Amino acid sequence: MKQFRPPSVVSYAASIAAFAVLGCCVARADDGPLKPRAIVESKSIRENPNSALDSYIVNVHVILQVHLTPILARRATQDLAALAACQNSIISTALFLADKGVNAVVVEGRYASGTLKNPIALQRSEVPRGEENYPKWTLVGRDGLAVYGSAIKFLDDYMVSVANDLGRSSALAQSLAKSGASASSVAQREAIESLVQEEIGRVSLWQAGIVPTQSFLGLQTALAVSFARNSKQVQLIIGKEHWPDLVYAIDRQKDIRIRLVQYSCA
Repeated sequence: MKQFRPPSVVSYAASIAAFAVLGCCVARADDGPLKPRAIVESKSIRENPNSALDSYIVNVHVILQVHLTPILARRATQDLAALAACQNSIISTALFLADKGVNAVVVEGRYASGTLKNPIALQRSEVPRGEENYPKWTLVGRDGLAVYGSAIKFLDDYMVSVANDLGRSSALAQSLAKSGASASSVAQREAIESLVQEEIGRVSLWQAGIVPTQSFLGLQTALAVSFARNSKQVQLIIGKEHWPDLVYAIDRQKDIRIRLVQYSCA
């Protein structure tokens, strides 16, 4: 009988939001700000040019970042110098936009303070001792820039628990399929099928549930910060895999008036 081969699984390293900001490298000031790569406007803006409401559009400056994989074996294939340079450019971009008047930024991977109705900016006193110059903290406490988190602990804890198990069931199924003499047993086939179904369910939960939730939570927090500050502009630093969800979100209803300005290293 032909041996059953379970499907391969996409690693969570490509999209895990728990490693949203590099924490291993000291920020430098010599990587310049990124230039806008794309501008996406909601349908109501595109279909009603020169509207009387044009001056009331909310501009969300979306700064996309690439995540550092927490898996050491795969980290060897990543260009850490390029990742660090990109992170420094992200910081430069946020500071550049702050100088231009966009003085609030929502950063994924940082826990939110306050409420969505009354968001509270992160304070320099919250930065762990010795990590003041790490990119993930270096924006906090800068003059002229308020930094907000978007993560919610119980959602974040669940996300991490699912991420940590991605690939586990697939690996067990592959090991069982290669176990040898009893490969054709009914019990083994049932065990493999159960493990494969478990892996597919977990990947589906991650890709169709957790990743979009993080996308929409980041955008919702950014819009809530903009609303609370009575501002037409806000920054959002988020992983590049979330961009399609953001584009989808602003086109869902005809009354939405949002412009996304994308900044990306690649």
